[in-house]
Amino acid sequence: MAAAVRCFVGLPLPQAYQDALRDIQSRIRPRARSSMSWTRPGNWHLTLKFLGRVEEPGLIGLKQALCSVRFGRFFFQARGAGFFPDPRRPRVFWVGVGPGAAECGRLAGDVDRALAPLGFRPEARAFSAHLTLARIKTPAADDWPALAEMAAARDWPGFEAAEFALWKSLLGPQGPTYVRLAGFAAHGPQEGLGARCSPPG
Repeated sequence: MAAAVRCFVGLPLPQAYQDALRDIQSRIRPRARSSMSWTRPGNWHLTLKFLGRVEEPGLIGLKQALCSVRFGRFFFQARGAGFFPDPRRPRVFWVGVGPGAAECGRLAGDVDRALAPLGFRPEARAFSAHLTLARIKTPAADDWPALAEMAAARDWPGFEAAEFALWKSLLGPQGPTYVRLAGFAAHGPQEGLGARCSPPG
């Protein structure tokens, strides 16, 4: 029986964002009473589509389908912070997206459409561009608006989003490790399909 791996498609974030995540954690953790599962610096990304378990032979077709997704480079900058579903019942602590949110939504929709013929169901919920800081496992009497303010006070640098990627998630005792399987670059006026798909190995 072929092995299956947990996969997702996402937008990579630069090192400046990974470093900022570490700093935010160091500031908020001492003030939070709730039990939270924090995103590990180095793992931080913007999820475009979670795929679940994929049989390894199916990865080839998956990469080929993602190669058909065409998008242009765009400016991206994080902004604000909040909770899903809301501060009264926090389950996910997130940083929002300012410039680039609409482009991320269009890209997520294009990924959805490209993968639908392979049997991946389109997302039922409207896409909401966000970066997950932490998942709240056991909520306590925290001042959630104040914690969100601390995260939102960060002056995030902007960057040019020039690719998205396919990752697999490996679960371990210290949490998940994300392994990049392929990168898919933005198209330019002179680039053909082959020039923008760079699956490693």
